[in-house]
Amino acid sequence: MWLALGTWLVMATGMAHAQVAPLPSFAGTWTPVSSEAAAESLVVTQSATRLTYRAGDAPAIEVTLDGSVTRQREENTEATATWTAGTLTIVLAITPEFGDTSLQKQTWRLDPSGQLVIETTQDRRGQTRVVRVVYRKA
Repeated sequence: MWLALGTWLVMATGMAHAQVAPLPSFAGTWTPVSSEAAAESLVVTQSATRLTYRAGDAPAIEVTLDGSVTRQREENTEATATWTAGTLTIVLAITPEFGDTSLQKQTWRLDPSGQLVIETTQDRRGQTRVVRVVYRKA
């Protein structure tokens, strides 16, 4: 029994000292270096609770990083963002004034060389399209 208790205490102490890896920061200006589609520079601001990004002249998208729904000001769009390890997943539900809602899922991560990799899956009218863009910090 004492051995089991001692083992448990060692494990608990080790877990208490284990550190959680910090989440990556995507803040900055990013330039596309490879893409499966036309891509523009991306400007990202990020705090502990929010991320805002703008590609080219498109309206900025702002998301709350806690998984709650964020309604966009300029577009009829709702966004949610969640972290899984060091990967950020953003889901956009875009409903035009006249037309069908489309869903767009973006996964953001930094590769080992520090480049930003965004993979976007878009579902609209039963059609799925996946685009991968790699950016380097400008």
